[in-house]
Amino acid sequence: MADAPVANSSLPATRRFDPRYLAVAFGAVFAWSEVFQSWRNWGQAGLIFTYTGFIPLQLYATWSLVRASRRADLPVQVRRALLGFGAVFFCYAVGSAILAFIAIHSNDEPRYTAADLFYLVAYPIQIAALLWLPRSPGLANGRLRQALDIGALLLVSLFLVYTHRQLRADWTGLSQFLATVYPMLGVAGLVAANIAITRGLPIPSARAWRLLVGSQALALVLDVMFQTLWATGYQGPNWSLPAAVAIDLATLWAADWYARDPISTTDRSRQPVVPFSPLPILVATGGAGVLLLLALKGQMEVIKPVLITLILLNVILVIREFLLVLDATRAARLESAEESERRFEALVRHSTDLIVVIDAEQTIQFVSPAILALLGRPVEQATGSPFGALLHGEDQASVRGVLDELLRQPGGTASIAVRLLHRAGEWRRFECNLANLSVEPAVRGVVVNARDVTERTLLEEQLRQAQKMEVVGQLAGGVAHDFNNLLTTVLASSEFVLQDLPAGHALRGDMENIRVAAQRGAALTSRLLSFSRPKGTEPRVVSIGPAIESAAALIRRLIGDSHTLLVEIEANAGAARLDPDDLEHALLNLTANARDAMPNGGAIRLSVRSAAISLPLDSPFLSVPPGRYVVVAVADSGTGIAPETRDRLFQPFFTTKLQERGTGLGLAGVLAFMRRSHGGIALETAAGQGARFGLWFPRLEPVVDSVMPAEALAPAQGRGTMLLVEDDDVVRNATRRILVSGGYTVYEASGPALARELFAVHEGTIDLLVTDVMMPGESGAALAAAFRLRKPGLPVLYISGFPGENLARLGLLEGEVELLRKPFTIRELIDRVREVLARKAVEDREARTLQ
Repeated sequence: MADAPVANSSLPATRRFDPRYLAVAFGAVFAWSEVFQSWRNWGQAGLIFTYTGFIPLQLYATWSLVRASRRADLPVQVRRALLGFGAVFFCYAVGSAILAFIAIHSNDEPRYTAADLFYLVAYPIQIAALLWLPRSPGLANGRLRQALDIGALLLVSLFLVYTHRQLRADWTGLSQFLATVYPMLGVAGLVAANIAITRGLPIPSARAWRLLVGSQALALVLDVMFQTLWATGYQGPNWSLPAAVAIDLATLWAADWYARDPISTTDRSRQPVVPFSPLPILVATGGAGVLLLLALKGQMEVIKPVLITLILLNVILVIREFLLVLDATRAARLESAEESERRFEALVRHSTDLIVVIDAEQTIQFVSPAILALLGRPVEQATGSPFGALLHGEDQASVRGVLDELLRQPGGTASIAVRLLHRAGEWRRFECNLANLSVEPAVRGVVVNARDVTERTLLEEQLRQAQKMEVVGQLAGGVAHDFNNLLTTVLASSEFVLQDLPAGHALRGDMENIRVAAQRGAALTSRLLSFSRPKGTEPRVVSIGPAIESAAALIRRLIGDSHTLLVEIEANAGAARLDPDDLEHALLNLTANARDAMPNGGAIRLSVRSAAISLPLDSPFLSVPPGRYVVVAVADSGTGIAPETRDRLFQPFFTTKLQERGTGLGLAGVLAFMRRSHGGIALETAAGQGARFGLWFPRLEPVVDSVMPAEALAPAQGRGTMLLVEDDDVVRNATRRILVSGGYTVYEASGPALARELFAVHEGTIDLLVTDVMMPGESGAALAAAFRLRKPGLPVLYISGFPGENLARLGLLEGEVELLRKPFTIRELIDRVREVLARKAVEDREARTLQ
């Protein structure tokens, strides 16, 4: 029964002792004894040793080769070749045994014996094994170069036939035949070895292949050389024996590597394992050696054919090497071209830009894999389709014109901006660079390199919008200042009139309406500034119901007459801590989206209700933990929201609207507002059934606002002297009257210059400086700083109608200075003055106590 196949493993099995090293030691002793012929001194034992010493090495090589051939994953050709080489070494072993028997029995070594029959049989088996090894496809000039190699070896073969006949003309019969056949068979073996070397596949590995084929080729070269040397009568040391021992040992290692090395899949289609076959050169060198030997021995009759043979052989080798250089150059050029192609392919494959090749009919012939990421389309779907199918309708005519013009200019370039359709239905903006490469055989079309600039365009638009809003804010700040001055006068005057009118007077109602209108005007001014200028959030406890009612009028103006706003507010729904301006912005964004979802008109429901949940409300946007909430909902009956759109709704810059209709920042702002308010967002939607957004705010108890009756408008009386500085005459008169009505003595100045004069005269009696912030010539802050140099600790109350950032540039930060914003009521001004003076009195008292 055959042994189990040898397993394939990249790691050799662990051994305590490798018998190959014993073979090395034995072979070294045997080779030494043969070269120096020391066995002659050993008598009969030496004779037995010299003729039987080869047998264990040859049998061990036979066993190793047969064992390697049983490896299951080797190709059939390799396994068959290994069996063939094993048969060769077995023939050697049998021949050695026969020769040993004859030599020991006769105590002599005859020239040819029955052992030569097995040696002759080994040659064709060895040739077949070399040809059974797998070979790669033929290379350019490979067959011609191989033919030259075979021609060179055949030339050597003819030379050997001739020289052997000349040198051993006295030999007859079997001796003459074998003396000629041996080198001829050796040359035939070299032809087979040359074929294996020039086209061999390194299976299982390059080192196993090189060692096996190289050792067999070396054996054949040495065989031919020593057969020729013996034909000339050479009687020196038999150097072929140690060479044969080395070849046997190399075969052992090669067989072991064939059994153990992992299978290599090296591509031999262009680069051979051995750069060139050394066999013809070795043979030429050997011929030169024979020529030298013949010349030394005086055998001049064969020198002429040897010279002719060497000349012809060198001509063949020169032609062969020229072809080798030609092949190497062609292979290097091909490798360079393929490397460039692979580099180009890698660049195109990993490019984040879209690369398209369009033919003369403007059909897509090639598209890079980036189309899947940029437009959601597979390469197969886009290839072969018209390029115009991806373009926005408004861009098709202009792009077609650019392409037509470019196709008439080989080598020309152009740049265009286009909109391409994403598979999800959105239009993406691209900057395209076009190059007409129709004259390039590998392209033959227009190459379009397109870069997605959608996000960049949105950012640029946001920047332009921010710059516009900055300009609007600056304008609004100036208008607000003047408007607040007017409202300050209206508020103060209306309150003075209400103080003087008796109860039940017919004009009290009108004056009350004027006061309320002025207060609403002040709120409107603040709202306009909040739209035009960024500001930090100012969260406070806000009753949601009244806040929604206040915003409803603005929302109705936003949605227009074609849509109806239905407001449903639950009584005592509760309050929440938030910024009321942010709440208003969120409602405006949600209602604007609801309006756009119903282009043909419809009803938008704005509702407020209280809710309590015991389980978390999961949301893909902002979840809600258990608790009590106030829910503000905006619902429409429009087209609904698709699932792929719903997942991206609150992402910055994502929008399904055209660029001129939306920026993609509205809902992102709503999400940020709800996070700041510690709330949650829920969405209910279905195709064709509209959408309902719910804003969940943690519920608080509302703060009760005390309504001040008209009779309580007059403040309590105070004491003190103050310097009032205000450049607006109407506002200054109203402010002076309020302060005088509060019991204060007032010195008034229309500007900083007069204020300095008055302060110089009344410095000792002035208890408080009340000054406008922004005035012609000098700011109120600079004026206050100058007065405090002369009177340290002078309390200052700033009044202003400008927005906060204008004051911040002057170093006046809210919370760090006493600031009263216009417009203000009588009570607000008097109460603030009383607070400032009272705080100053406490500070003075504490200072005296410390002294």
